[in-house]
Amino acid sequence: MAGRDNISLLRIMATLVTETNQGLPDAAALSAWIIQQGLDGNSAESVFSGFCTQLHASGMVIQRGLCAMRVLHPLHMGSGLIWRRGVAGVEQEIYSAENASTDLWERSTLKVMVDDGEPELRRRILGPEAGEEFPILENFRQEGATDYFGMICGYAIESANEERFGVVFTWTTDRDSGFSDAELDFLREILPALALTLRVSATRRFAQAVAEAYLGRDAARRVLNGEIQRGHVETVSAVLIYSDLCGFTAMSDRMGQHELVELLNDYLACMAEPVEARGGQVLKFMGDGMLATFELSPDGGAEARAETGVAALAAAMDALA
Repeated sequence: MAGRDNISLLRIMATLVTETNQGLPDAAALSAWIIQQGLDGNSAESVFSGFCTQLHASGMVIQRGLCAMRVLHPLHMGSGLIWRRGVAGVEQEIYSAENASTDLWERSTLKVMVDDGEPELRRRILGPEAGEEFPILENFRQEGATDYFGMICGYAIESANEERFGVVFTWTTDRDSGFSDAELDFLREILPALALTLRVSATRRFAQAVAEAYLGRDAARRVLNGEIQRGHVETVSAVLIYSDLCGFTAMSDRMGQHELVELLNDYLACMAEPVEARGGQVLKFMGDGMLATFELSPDGGAEARAETGVAALAAAMDALA
């Protein structure tokens, strides 16, 4: 009888394990997929969208997923990707000083993980009182969410500013019972691998953005492709545009420092945007000056060269308008 009882108990335990793991992807297979995405150089958008889609296909009741990270960029503080069930692809968010609200950040779930050092945060969303602590939870409740889970996968401390960077993930479900313990354990196990692949993708993208901002589009492409041999020279044919702000020296004597920098930012933006919109590239900013080029195709013929010249003139006129 004891032997039969043990066999029955083992069968019950096996059934419980099977039921517990229902609705979860195979962790090893999904980890291998995540790693391959990084090796293939796929974008963060496609990786995160594919990951969420696989969670949903496995049976996990995910209503919304977010991955967000700080970025090294001259204009942006961070970026985020939002996946919603039933919506193709992901939605991108850009976080900058202009669209950041100190009050909202102080009452944000992300602040708890990013600034306060909590590795994860979970809140059941069962009534209007859910938004009293974090207002965004009330938004989720109105969308039908019943449970919220957030987790940060941190990177090493950056010695330059001693801030801990990383990827923040948040998830909501609209299942009445919320997330199961098995689902949360699965996310804790798999998300570090996803964070590493997303970091590789984001680093590559923002390295390109920074290089383009400081070197120009063509020079950035060459540098990132490894064309960095010392003494290497290449001749190109191009239409040049040079602009200079008249009376800048006298203006800088009259204006305050912050006011002057703000004026320069606005002026250079007005000059650069038409150039880039018409296919040119800004090589450098020199105080109140800007040097831009419209490269001439070596085999485009006279007509193509004329069109490039017209585009350059149009960009200059747009900047003066």
